[in-house]
Amino acid sequence: MTGNKNKRGDRGSTEEETNAAKRPNKELISQEEVGGNMADNDEVCDAEPTLHDIRNMLEDLQKSVSSILKENAILREDLTQLKSSLQSKEREVSALKTSFGKVTKADELLKTELEKTKLKLREQEDETENLYTALDELEQYTRKNSLEIQGIPDQCYSTTEEVVLKLAGVLNVNVNPTDIEISHKLKRRGNNSTRLCLNS
Repeated sequence: MTGNKNKRGDRGSTEEETNAAKRPNKELISQEEVGGNMADNDEVCDAEPTLHDIRNMLEDLQKSVSSILKENAILREDLTQLKSSLQSKEREVSALKTSFGKVTKADELLKTELEKTKLKLREQEDETENLYTALDELEQYTRKNSLEIQGIPDQCYSTTEEVVLKLAGVLNVNVNPTDIEISHKLKRRGNNSTRLCLNS
């Protein structure tokens, strides 16, 4: 049996030999796979940017950042101007409000004064009307003994007393020269009148 084993060992392979023979194949396959992966990795490495590309990208970024900073500075300046303008407008509005308040107050005072003036004017008008009435009554009282004669031509008499006495004679009224207090002519437009006052 021992000789058969040896012979079998010489002619064929044992399990150990088979396993040993298989191992190099597996190692070979794994090396090929690894080699293939390495080749793929080399391709990936070839696709990565170079230092020159990175420098260009950084320069582009710097330009973009610089441009953004400039725009930001302009916007900041515009914002500062807008704030200043807004503050100025707020001051103007505040001044206008103050002025409007003063004007409104002055307007209210003027309205109050106007109402007082109107009231005073109405009182004065009433007083003036009362004075006119009183004056008219006074004139009527002072003229209660007065007589006005109209329509007598100037050439018909030499004195106003003569006119009165002649007219009284025509009317059959007893009038003596002592009854006449005063008589005089009244000059009116287009009309000569003789006015006389009789003693009461």
